[in-house]
Amino acid sequence: MWVLIGAMLLLACGRGPGPAPGAATATEAEAGKLQAADAADGTNDRIVAKCAVCKLAMEGTTEHVSRYAGYELHFCSAECKETFDHDPHAALRRLSVPAR
Repeated sequence: MWVLIGAMLLLACGRGPGPAPGAATATEAEAGKLQAADAADGTNDRIVAKCAVCKLAMEGTTEHVSRYAGYELHFCSAECKETFDHDPHAALRRLSVPAR
């Protein structure tokens, strides 16, 4: 009964469960950049090991991780992670991935 009441309160506030982590959908351009950034380390494992906010110039760490469109992105600092999390579309628009 309490679960039902809690669910009704959440829905009444307009706040139901959010999307699953990493479930965001990428635009076609973002998907291409994520795929190229993933392959930059020589493996296609859906992990971007270099910081996307620093335009892939800095090594990311497992301490600062976000998930986006099925990819795991590692950032070099908490600030870069926060920048990405605040507006992933803007961060990916600024990212230029060099051709391999």
